[in-house]
Amino acid sequence: MTENQELAALGWKHFNAGDFEALLELIHPDVEWRPAQGPGGMEGRVIRGREEYRRWLNELSEVWDEFRAEELEFHDLEDGRLVTIGYLVGVGRGSGARVRVPFSQLNWISDGRLARIDAYLDHDGAREAARLG
Repeated sequence: MTENQELAALGWKHFNAGDFEALLELIHPDVEWRPAQGPGGMEGRVIRGREEYRRWLNELSEVWDEFRAEELEFHDLEDGRLVTIGYLVGVGRGSGARVRVPFSQLNWISDGRLARIDAYLDHDGAREAARLG
């Protein structure tokens, strides 16, 4: 794995374990996060800065009893960006509804931290945004 792939894999490991403080250490203080789904996602809100990202992470527990990523793939781009592809799996709080949806992300890395994350609701969105396919 490349350094960028290891950074993303470690971030998802912390996310899946619910260790948001460890995850936040991997996030650039001036991060820009554009979620595609979940709290803040559907209305197109851009989450800026580590503290706002922390609040967003904490909002997940209000919506989901369980929420994790699986079957993750990481693909380096020549310009230093990274594409992440996988599935988000969750169990809705209150409803008990189980979901499994594809997602992809286009990631920018700065100073060894995730600086910008654009999320998409399918496996092709990040590739298309990166002009890969």
